[in-house]
Amino acid sequence: MAANDGAQYSVGTRAERMTLQKLRHLIERSDFREGDKLPPERTLSKELGVSRRLLRNAFAVLESEGKIWRGVGQGTFVGTKSPKDVGDLVTLAQASNPVAVIEARLALEPICARFAAQRATSEHLSLLKRCAEESGRARSFAEFDRWDERFHRTIVDATGNNVFQAMHSVIRSVWSEISWGDARTRNFTAEWHRIYARQHRVIGEAIENRDLVRAENLTLEHWQTMRANLTRDPVAMAGAAS
Repeated sequence: MAANDGAQYSVGTRAERMTLQKLRHLIERSDFREGDKLPPERTLSKELGVSRRLLRNAFAVLESEGKIWRGVGQGTFVGTKSPKDVGDLVTLAQASNPVAVIEARLALEPICARFAAQRATSEHLSLLKRCAEESGRARSFAEFDRWDERFHRTIVDATGNNVFQAMHSVIRSVWSEISWGDARTRNFTAEWHRIYARQHRVIGEAIENRDLVRAENLTLEHWQTMRANLTRDPVAMAGAAS
């Protein structure tokens, strides 16, 4: 890998090499999996502190290596997943709505937390703790969102159930494709950040303590809170904040 990288980088400028290195590290550090969608160019450009031109050059290198692929009107994805499959997800997202995809996660993830409390390895537990801490320390919505998704993905991974994992992958893909407008960023206030961070922490603790019922109930409560905030349900919001 190093030898190939050197041959590819040698014709680029220092800025191009640094951008490529930053993008590689971001993908590795965030633990993206095959088929995961990367954040939009605008978001990545700002997060990495590089121009969109440099970012596109880096994308081109990773695409030539088979590390990512890009679809017109679809975005940039990790790995070599078939565009046809993602096109089907786009169609599903276009026929869906935010409430439907929240309900899907609300139905799946609490039971996954129950299995995770039974089966999580020490590596899963360590990663859950790190994700909870990093999401609590996040200084922007984009940073919080990345650690929040990794937290939830780790819970599902900890079940050891490939059917749950496949279902969750589809739901998360629709989640990323669906039109949220500015609902998620607008409603990410300091108070909601505090609530989400606390919920992440106690869910992780319940899983670590092998408390199956508590892990399931806390995850259900977490997604009910998310639904209340994103759909602006005043009754549920009051309960979450109390």
